[in-house]
Amino acid sequence: GFSGSFCERNINECNNNPCLNDGTCLDETGRYSCLCMPGYTGVNCQHDIDECSTSKGNPCLNGGVCQDQLNYYNCSCPAGFEGLNCEVNINECSSAPCLNAGKCIDKTNTYTCDCRKGYSGPNCQVNNNDCQGINCNNGRCVDGLDTYTCNCNSGYTGQHCNTHIDECASKPCLYGGACVDLHNEYECKCQLGTSGRNCEVNYDECMSNPCRNGAMCLDGINKFTCECKAGFTGRICEIDIDDCASTPCLNGGTCTDMENGFRCTCLPGYYGSKCYSDIDECASNPCTNGGNCSNRHNRFYCKCQQGYTGYRCETEINECHSNPCQHEGVCQDFLTYYTCTCKAGYTGNKCELRVSNCSSNPCFHGKCMDTINEYICQCDAYYTGSNCDIKIDPCSPNPCQNSAECHPHIPFKCGCIVGYTGIYCQEDINECAHSNPCRNAGTCINTRGSYLCQCVLGYKGHQCEFNYNDCLTNPCLNGGACTDGVNRYDCSCVNGFTGQHCETDINECLSSPCE
Repeated sequence: GFSGSFCERNINECNNNPCLNDGTCLDETGRYSCLCMPGYTGVNCQHDIDECSTSKGNPCLNGGVCQDQLNYYNCSCPAGFEGLNCEVNINECSSAPCLNAGKCIDKTNTYTCDCRKGYSGPNCQVNNNDCQGINCNNGRCVDGLDTYTCNCNSGYTGQHCNTHIDECASKPCLYGGACVDLHNEYECKCQLGTSGRNCEVNYDECMSNPCRNGAMCLDGINKFTCECKAGFTGRICEIDIDDCASTPCLNGGTCTDMENGFRCTCLPGYYGSKCYSDIDECASNPCTNGGNCSNRHNRFYCKCQQGYTGYRCETEINECHSNPCQHEGVCQDFLTYYTCTCKAGYTGNKCELRVSNCSSNPCFHGKCMDTINEYICQCDAYYTGSNCDIKIDPCSPNPCQNSAECHPHIPFKCGCIVGYTGIYCQEDINECAHSNPCRNAGTCINTRGSYLCQCVLGYKGHQCEFNYNDCLTNPCLNGGACTDGVNRYDCSCVNGFTGQHCETDINECLSSPCE
């Protein structure tokens, strides 16, 4: 490691480049060391490090094959795995390969489908034919999802269309008709008196009204029955039963046959349904007002109390018959005397005296005029009311319209505001009809109490009396002078400018004046 006469020189062991594979040599006293590049090892970096051989074994998982490289390794993964170390199991279900709502089960490098009922195949793509091996007899099999349906031909029913439908089971034939079952239909054999597909038409034997004397006809099947009213008999109730055949009326009474009965007309002095009772003419107390009854043969006699008269003492002697009450007084009769109820305004036993209604001087500001049972007040000026006690204010409430002022005179007078006229200022004055107040061709529009002027372009003001100054905006440029017109203006330009607004600078050189 040293040389020289006195061993004073340190030998550089790195001069012969002992470090291989681009390793860096470090000279030391009497020796050297190599700093190896990644992936190499050894004293001289002569050994390639095998990254596939680690203390934990093969780094490639799940059967992956390790390929050593310089300072790294590659894993060749078997089918179904991926990742740096083949650690990731590829999910074959991520693409949703199972159809028709089948459930996907992931496996190594493959998958299986758990299919719903009615489906099969690797991807559940096949709808199983549930009609296979099914006999629908009298019908056609229709495949469904995990099921089938038999569409039966007409006249058949049941799960497999093996039951013949009995069209007579619902008893369609009416009025005792006999039902004959046929293929997919039926036939009704109707009884006499009925017709129709279901024998539903019953001929009405009562239509001709065969029952007489108000009897009720009951229609049957090919016949009718009459329910007779009391007093009649026979097949069509044509026989009136004679209730007088047994001579029921006594004491010479006359029998009259009635409907379901008889009536006895008794001789005078007898009564009862069969004339068997003698009449006590006083039994009904025919004498009124306390009269005494005496029974006679087939009659009675009444002896009246004082103040009454008449066959039954029913009439009170009327003391009012002579009209003793005057001036339309009402007479009220009593026994042996009368009273008069006088109309308002009269008094006295016979209503012969007139009552004075003005005696209390009821009219405060007027003259009283006496009438029957009342008075009338003729009021002085400016007063009213039944007693002339109310002073008149002709302006309360205000009869004037449209904000007019009421002047309290007799009669009142309305002071109308501008734009209205009439007794009550109720009429709007059409200012546009009398004379057009709008100037300069303005259009007049009448309004309530006034008018509006619709001005033509160029004018303004209440009556379009002002010509609008179109020069207010100073439209003329470069010192031009503005002259106002009607809805227009004109610009007088200074030398050197032109245009509607004097906006254009005249180029005096255009004519090439310079020679």
